[in-house]
Amino acid sequence: MIGKAYTSFVKKSFSRDERNFYNLLSNGIDENLLYVVSWLKTHEAHTLLECDDEDEFDEIFALSTLHSELNSRIQRNTLNGIQPLSKFYKVGSRLGHNQLRTTQRYTKQDKAALSILNQYVGDTIYNVNVDSCLNVKDILWNGALAGLAISLLAKDILASPYKITPRSGSTVDRRCTMITTTEYGRAVNTGLLQAYVNEGVYKVDIVTAGDDRVCDDCIEIEKNNPYTIEEAMGLLPVHPDCRCSISSGNHDRVDPELMEGFVVNMTDNDYNISDTNSPSGDFGFDFTFN
Repeated sequence: MIGKAYTSFVKKSFSRDERNFYNLLSNGIDENLLYVVSWLKTHEAHTLLECDDEDEFDEIFALSTLHSELNSRIQRNTLNGIQPLSKFYKVGSRLGHNQLRTTQRYTKQDKAALSILNQYVGDTIYNVNVDSCLNVKDILWNGALAGLAISLLAKDILASPYKITPRSGSTVDRRCTMITTTEYGRAVNTGLLQAYVNEGVYKVDIVTAGDDRVCDDCIEIEKNNPYTIEEAMGLLPVHPDCRCSISSGNHDRVDPELMEGFVVNMTDNDYNISDTNSPSGDFGFDFTFN
């Protein structure tokens, strides 16, 4: 990785799967930055850095191989980044079925729920990569205005993950850490909740991590258990970095047929929960359906 500062940001509490997910996010950005540094040696880079007019700079940048290559890399990073989601989802599904003492199974609703996750988390990863590349563009433009040498520009670009990215209000490594914690939990809880739905569980408990890092909002939500499936999926994650989970508790089940067609959606994406068709954006995750 670029810089040793990343190491301290990988929380020791991360599971192996979470750590691998984090590395996918941060390594993708690292690779983009290394590509930009190598591109600085080209004739095209020198032409771009000779611009002192922002409109002309934007025009050349938009037509450059750098722009097209970064766009391609952003798409590839996004696709690679969501690959682990099916694994996270299956962890939650297995937990749910084990708690209910039933055989793990997948329905059409599982496929739809995972597809919604793909879209939501894919957008999140895409935006982090875009912000990182916009930061690179700003560095190039400011460097052109200041007449900085290529070596100094390269140094600034390699340091950019530790600076505030445009409009985000946080550093890239902090965002990657936050995404890892939040989206791992969202994926696992979605699989868990959909497993409950598939088995006819209608009410659940929300459980905090139970340590001194738990916030007042999460404690209050735990105190107000139980919740219906609809209420629970609208509450979690309570906030970025939320570590709350879901439990079926000792609540009675309802007739599973009453829950047929219900798709768990723990994102803010609009989706008709009575529609069992998988939305667009299915990236080929393979389930065995009943």
